Parts: sequence; structure tokens; C-alpha cells
Amino acid sequence: MSGLALPKEFSPVARIVKSYGAGGGLLLRVYNSWPEDLDEGDWTFVHVDGLPVPFSIQSIEWKGSSKAVAVFRPYNSRLAEELAGKELLVDSSCFECAGDAATGMDVLVGFTVYDRDMRVIGPVAGFLDYPGNPCIEVEAASGRVVLPFAEQLVLSIDEESRIICLEIPDGLL
Repeated sequence: MSGLALPKEFSPVARIVKSYGAGGGLLLRVYNSWPEDLDEGDWTFVHVDGLPVPFSIQSIEWKGSSKAVAVFRPYNSRLAEELAGKELLVDSSCFECAGDAATGMDVLVGFTVYDRDMRVIGPVAGFLDYPGNPCIEVEAASGRVVLPFAEQLVLSIDEESRIICLEIPDGLL
């Protein structure tokens, strides 16, 4: 790891879902912000105990447009369990992220989400384009939550004020 300088700013590019297979792979849910030029040999980071821990991509195998299996170094099975649910990050200054052009629903990032009673839930951190089930990631007081973003649940969107009002199903917060 000699010569690796820790970045000042990070961009989330995927969520680590779980370990995958016996070869040290991790299943990733890839965000729209995945840099087109991020590939084998590049450094990624995961916040562990509040500190950015670097991982080099040893190999990556795409499983469609929003899933991939990646093998990182260093790796051990205990670490794989600890990383499940965490975000994979890249140095913001090193990559031009695909989502930077703010195409599609990514324009909602930064909008503030309110519930039906106009209680603040938190800012939108990302858009997850699951087939038949679009969702938004929101930085709620309790941590990052994923909320469905189906048309029938969107009560209003105020683009000028950057506010989204949602009917949030019971049990999601």
C-alpha cells in the first residue's frame, strides 16, 4: 500500500450486499454513479469504524447492469461479513462518475423528503432503479433507509424548494 494517499472526498458507487461464492467474492448492488473507468487494480474504500479502509479490486464480474461480483484484496471471510451492508466508495477526485451528469432520477439527490404529516425524514442520498420498484435512499436520523418511490406513493414534488412529500408505508422507518 505504499504511495496510497487517502482521499479528502469520497463518492459512493455501490452497496456491498453479501459474500458471494468460495473465492472471496462480494456481491455488489451498483449505483448509477459507478465510474465507467473503475476497473481491476483500482482502489476503493469502505468506512470501517469511522475510518476509510482501502481495498484494491482484484477482479470484477458483471451480473447485469446493477449487480456485480468483485474480489478485493486484502480479503478474509470475517471481513466479508463485516462489510455486508456498507457502501463501496471511490476517491471523488480520481474518477468521473457516471451519475455526475445528473441524468434521470439522480436529479433528486439532495431533495429533502417529508412524510404525509410534513415531518422531515431526511435528504435523498441516491436513486435505486430496481425494475418495477424504483427506490430512493434517504439519510434519516436513524441512518440510511431505502424507501419505495412508486408513483402512487409520491404525494408531491416541489422542484423549486427541493422537497418531496411521500406516503411512507408503515414499518419502513
